Amino acid sequence: MTRFLDPKNDYAFKKIFGSDDHKDILIDFLNSLLKLEGDKRIQSVEFLSPTQAPLYEGKKISILDILCKDQRDIKYIVEMQVAKTANFLNRTVFYASRTYVGQLGDGIDYAKLKSVIVVAILDHVEFKDTKECVSLHSITNHQTGKQSFDAFMFYFLELPKFQKGKNELETLEDKWIYFLKNTYKDNDIPENCHGTIVEKAYGILERYHYTDTQMHEYLMAALAREDFEHTLQVESEKAHAKGLEEGEKAANLKNAAAMLIKGLPDDLIIEITEISLEDLNTLKTNI
Repeated sequence: MTRFLDPKNDYAFKKIFGSDDHKDILIDFLNSLLKLEGDKRIQSVEFLSPTQAPLYEGKKISILDILCKDQRDIKYIVEMQVAKTANFLNRTVFYASRTYVGQLGDGIDYAKLKSVIVVAILDHVEFKDTKECVSLHSITNHQTGKQSFDAFMFYFLELPKFQKGKNELETLEDKWIYFLKNTYKDNDIPENCHGTIVEKAYGILERYHYTDTQMHEYLMAALAREDFEHTLQVESEKAHAKGLEEGEKAANLKNAAAMLIKGLPDDLIIEITEISLEDLNTLKTNI
């Protein structure tokens, strides 16, 4: 058993970044990762309800990990995504769009719309065509490559791409990424993190701070993650098996069609290819 809890765990993640008692941690993390300078630096944050009501009756409620706004009313969605899932990027855009539109309330005053910035921390590789572990995606002009407007900005942090060891951490961004990726494996705080806000984050994750009830919640979150990943694995295996089965059937039908053209008898074709009489008759109508 290691000294620290895993910040990628849903319970621990919200304890670190979603607590009113530790707003300074979230502020430092966002300023570092987003490289915010000057008047763009976050000075304060206000946590907002992470529950997004459905647009229409009967639709699902969306629940974000962390939703907050800064002193300029710019909203930040901070999400931890452990397992790679289908349509993850579409869902991320949906969450951002819901948050953006939700600023209007009952009236329509477009001047009140502020930027929505998504920070998605991924424990998997989403963009295989780049080596950088932090990437920014926004609405840009294809001809000039410049950002057209800042309604949406998406920052993706892909933890597996970060390869620096604890003695190679240079920037505050490095230290935060190392913290997110490796804390649960370490028994000591890296020397170069001492004196930074990252050291405080390590302290919050020390096991001895947690009661039996809190550790139970942490373990339940870990089990929920394992169950989810197991479900994804089972579904992936089913899809793979189905694909193999369909591929084999397609090959058999192709062979059967060739045999029909050569004039082989039906019973021999069925015996060799193992297709059904119904499928064979369908082939005959299409040849």
